[in-house]
This record gives sequence, structure tokens and C-alpha cells, in this order.
Amino acid sequence: AHDGLRLVLCPGAGVARQKILEQVEVPVAVVDFSGHADGDARAMAYLAQRFAEPFDLDAGLLWEAGLVRASAGHCYWLSRHHHLVTDGFGTALLTQAVAAAYNALAAGGDGRLAPAPSYREFVADDQDYMHSARFARDCQFWRARYAELPPPLLARRAGAPTTAGPGARARWAVPR
Repeated sequence: AHDGLRLVLCPGAGVARQKILEQVEVPVAVVDFSGHADGDARAMAYLAQRFAEPFDLDAGLLWEAGLVRASAGHCYWLSRHHHLVTDGFGTALLTQAVAAAYNALAAGGDGRLAPAPSYREFVADDQDYMHSARFARDCQFWRARYAELPPPLLARRAGAPTTAGPGARARWAVPR
């Protein structure tokens, strides 16, 4: 399973530390609005509410998944992640993996996810690199290359917010 999806924060000496759990139970809530004439509107309102709610950084997993049934033949997949566990590229990879598993199940297969890249291996490889002669050469190259920094490509707009707002959502259909 994806290491990032097993990541939790653990307080220690006033500093939060990351911990990758060996195994997690994945809660997948099913919320059903199919019995309502306005099931789609209720489903969309529920999804908007879930995306607006911040994660409790001390409460365990920093993501959630769920199925929101709007009608007998129409469901939405809720996939919400804190940026500590994945970014846009990682979310796209995860979405592709889930879509592949869904399509395999729909075709009568077992729907098992392919092995995920390991965050632990990435960290170990990165630490090895940072203690290597190659890293020292790379640092020397980039420091020489940008001894004098070029002007910024983009300037902050006057009145632009200095903090980010809540996350966004995207909608698309999974082809069968």
C-alpha cells in the first residue's frame, strides 16, 4: 500500500514527527442520498462540506475515501487528502490506480492495486544522494550557475493573499 496513505503525525517534544504505520484499516464511508428526489444536489452539498472541513492533524489518517450515492445508477467517489500525504501528481497516480482496479473489477477481475512506489525507499535514496560525491558536485554546479540570481519571473500582485485557502475539488467520470 502507498506509504503516504499510512502516514500519521505524532507529537514529540513540541515537534510533530511523521510515522508510517505498518498497516491501516481503511474506512470507506457510504453515504446514500438515492432515496431523495434531489439526491444529486444533496450529494454535491455533502461533498462540498467534506472538502471544506480541515483535517485533524492529531486524529490519525490524513485522507479519507468514500462513496456518495446520488441515485440508483449514479455515485461519486470522495477522495480527500491532506497535502502532507500527497500532492496533485500523487493524487493523479492514486486516482489512476483506483480507476484501474475499478475497471478490473467491472471486467470480472480481482481489482488488486499494483504495488505502489515506496516513500521509505525514496527517503533512503535521497539520504544516500545527500551524502554522496555526486551531491557535492551538483551543489557546486548550481551554486556557480546561480551565483547571481536572475530577477523573479512572477511578481506578487498587490493585495494578493499571503495564505492559501481550502482545497479544491475536481469532477470527472471514470470510463469503463
